[in-house]
Amino acid sequence: ARTTLQQYVAELEAQGIRHIIVVTHLGLERDRELARSVNGVDVIVGGHTHTYLGPGSKDGPYPIVEHAPDGAPVLVVTAARATRYLGDLSITFDAAGTPVSWTGGPRELLPALPQDEAMTRLVAGYAESLERYRTEIVGRHSVRMPDGMEACRKGDCFSGLLTADAFLEYGRKQGARLALVNGGAIRASLPAGDISRGDLLALHPFDGQVYIREYSGKQIMDALEHAVSGPDGEGPQLLQVAGLAYEADTSRPAGRRLQAVHIVDERGRRHVLDPQGRYGVVLSDFLASGGDGFGMLRQGRLLTTSPLSVRELTGDYIRRHSPLTAPRGERIILDRANVQSPQ
Repeated sequence: ARTTLQQYVAELEAQGIRHIIVVTHLGLERDRELARSVNGVDVIVGGHTHTYLGPGSKDGPYPIVEHAPDGAPVLVVTAARATRYLGDLSITFDAAGTPVSWTGGPRELLPALPQDEAMTRLVAGYAESLERYRTEIVGRHSVRMPDGMEACRKGDCFSGLLTADAFLEYGRKQGARLALVNGGAIRASLPAGDISRGDLLALHPFDGQVYIREYSGKQIMDALEHAVSGPDGEGPQLLQVAGLAYEADTSRPAGRRLQAVHIVDERGRRHVLDPQGRYGVVLSDFLASGGDGFGMLRQGRLLTTSPLSVRELTGDYIRRHSPLTAPRGERIILDRANVQSPQ
C-alpha cells in the first residue's frame, strides 16, 4: 500500500495537484501507519474496521492528526459503519497546499432528518426489484445467539458458524478436516424465523468461490494467531471455524496470544493440532488469496474447488438442515485464563 500510494502521489504532484485525499479500506491502524510513511497526503478517509472517531470514542478524536515524514499534518478520519454517521471535515490550507487548521466531527444521521427525494426514489426502485428474493424461502430457524456484522468480529456468531459448518459438510467428503470463515465476510444477521434468498444475499453479498487447500498445522496456527491480532482480539480478521476450536489470551501482545488449538472430529472429540501435520481446509477464495492479512493462507496446496459458491453452499446447507439448530460447541475462546500453550 505504501509503495502504491507513493507512486500515485508523485504522479498527482507532477500534474500540479496540491490537495490529496486518500480513500482506503485498510482499517484505522494501517491508515495511521500509511499517514506516517508517505509525504504529500493531506487526508485519509478510511473504512474496514468500522471505527467511530469523535466525542466518547476510545479510538481517538475526529480527525486523528498524524504527521508525514516531512512533518506535515495528515488528517485521518473514519465514521463507524452502515451510514449511521456522516463524517464532516472542513480544512483550511496554506498556499503550498498544507492543512493549517480544521474543524469537524461525526454527524449522526437520524430518521427524522430530511431525506433527498431523488435518492428515496432510487432506493424504492431497487427495493421493488429485490422483492422476489425476499419471498423465496430457503429455510427457517429459532436460534438465539450473537449474530451479525459486529458479533461475528468478536466471537462465536450464528451466521459465521453456520457458514463454516456448511463449508465443512461439503469438505469432509473431499477429505477436509476443518473450515475457516473470516468474520468480516459476514455482512448481516439471520433473524429468527423464515430465511429468504434475500437474507442469504444480505449475509453473503461478496459470494466468491470455495476452495479446499492443504496446510500444515503451523500455517493454521499462524492464521489463528493473526485472527486474534486486533484490539481485544476483535476485528474483521477474526476467524469463524468448524472442525476446530481455539483459545487466546488477548491481554498478551499481538503475535503471542494463541494459547491452544484443537481439531474437533465428527463425534465432537478434540485432538491437539499437530504443527507438523497436514490438514485439508475449506475456505473462501478471499482467504486463500491472502485477504485481510492472511498471507500464510496463500501458500496452501489446492486440492479441489467447489462447484458451488459461498452463498450457494450456505443456502443448500440451510435447505437440508432446516429448521436449523444452534451450532455445536464453543469454538472461539478469548481471554480464558490458565490454558495450555499450543503443542
